[in-house]
Amino acid sequence: MDKNLQQKLTELHAEIDEAQDVDEEARQMLVHLQQDIQRLLGQSSDAEVHRSLTGRLTQAIKQFEVSHPDLTWSMGQLVDLLARLGI
Repeated sequence: MDKNLQQKLTELHAEIDEAQDVDEEARQMLVHLQQDIQRLLGQSSDAEVHRSLTGRLTQAIKQFEVSHPDLTWSMGQLVDLLARLGI
Protein backbone atom coordinates (compact mmCIF):
# COMPACT_ATOMS: atom_id res chain seq x y z
CA MET A 1 0.00 0.00 0.00
CA ASP A 2 1.18 3.49 -0.79
CA LYS A 3 2.82 5.00 2.35
CA ASN A 4 1.05 8.34 1.87
CA LEU A 5 -2.30 6.56 1.63
CA GLN A 6 -1.56 4.53 4.73
CA GLN A 7 -0.62 7.68 6.65
CA LYS A 8 -3.79 9.52 5.55
CA LEU A 9 -5.95 6.54 6.47
CA THR A 10 -4.34 6.34 9.91
CA GLU A 11 -4.79 10.09 10.49
CA LEU A 12 -8.42 10.02 9.41
CA HIS A 13 -9.10 6.99 11.61
CA ALA A 14 -7.79 8.95 14.61
CA GLU A 15 -9.85 12.03 13.72
CA ILE A 16 -13.00 9.94 13.44
CA ASP A 17 -12.30 8.51 16.89
CA GLU A 18 -12.12 12.06 18.26
CA ALA A 19 -15.27 13.35 16.52
CA GLN A 20 -17.79 14.66 19.03
CA ASP A 21 -21.24 16.17 18.94
CA VAL A 22 -22.62 13.82 16.30
CA ASP A 23 -26.02 12.18 16.31
CA GLU A 24 -26.52 8.41 16.17
CA GLU A 25 -26.96 8.29 12.39
CA ALA A 26 -23.75 10.26 11.88
CA ARG A 27 -21.92 8.09 14.40
CA GLN A 28 -22.98 4.98 12.44
CA MET A 29 -21.63 6.54 9.25
CA LEU A 30 -18.32 7.18 10.98
CA VAL A 31 -18.23 3.61 12.31
CA HIS A 32 -18.68 2.26 8.77
CA LEU A 33 -15.92 4.57 7.54
CA GLN A 34 -13.62 3.25 10.24
CA GLN A 35 -14.38 -0.32 9.22
CA ASP A 36 -13.50 0.44 5.60
CA ILE A 37 -10.32 2.18 6.71
CA GLN A 38 -9.35 -0.79 8.89
CA ARG A 39 -9.82 -3.15 5.93
CA LEU A 40 -7.61 -0.96 3.75
CA LEU A 41 -4.97 -0.67 6.46
CA GLY A 42 -5.04 -4.46 6.62
CA GLN A 43 -3.61 -4.39 3.08
CA SER A 44 -6.90 -5.16 1.37
CA SER A 45 -6.65 -4.80 -2.38
CA ASP A 46 -10.36 -5.49 -2.84
CA ALA A 47 -11.77 -2.96 -5.32
CA GLU A 48 -15.15 -3.16 -3.59
CA VAL A 49 -13.59 -1.97 -0.31
CA HIS A 50 -12.00 0.95 -2.16
CA ARG A 51 -15.30 1.94 -3.79
CA SER A 52 -17.13 1.58 -0.50
CA LEU A 53 -14.67 3.85 1.28
CA THR A 54 -14.78 6.47 -1.47
CA GLY A 55 -18.58 6.45 -1.46
CA ARG A 56 -18.81 6.69 2.32
CA LEU A 57 -16.24 9.50 2.40
CA THR A 58 -18.21 11.46 -0.18
CA GLN A 59 -21.41 11.06 1.87
CA ALA A 60 -19.66 11.98 5.09
CA ILE A 61 -18.13 15.10 3.56
CA LYS A 62 -21.59 16.34 2.62
CA GLN A 63 -22.96 15.57 6.08
CA PHE A 64 -20.11 16.97 8.18
CA GLU A 65 -18.82 19.89 6.10
CA VAL A 66 -20.47 22.52 8.32
CA SER A 67 -20.27 20.87 11.73
CA HIS A 68 -16.80 19.30 11.49
CA PRO A 69 -14.72 21.21 8.90
CA ASP A 70 -11.37 19.73 9.95
CA LEU A 71 -12.71 16.20 9.64
CA THR A 72 -14.20 16.89 6.20
CA TRP A 73 -10.95 18.49 5.05
CA SER A 74 -9.11 15.29 5.95
CA MET A 75 -11.76 13.21 4.21
CA GLY A 76 -11.45 15.37 1.11
CA GLN A 77 -7.68 14.90 1.07
CA LEU A 78 -8.15 11.16 1.26
CA VAL A 79 -10.71 11.16 -1.59
CA ASP A 80 -8.26 13.17 -3.71
CA LEU A 81 -5.41 10.78 -2.89
CA LEU A 82 -7.54 7.74 -3.72
CA ALA A 83 -8.49 9.35 -7.06
CA ARG A 84 -4.84 10.05 -7.87
CA LEU A 85 -4.06 6.39 -7.16
CA GLY A 86 -6.87 5.34 -9.50
CA ILE A 87 -9.08 4.02 -6.73
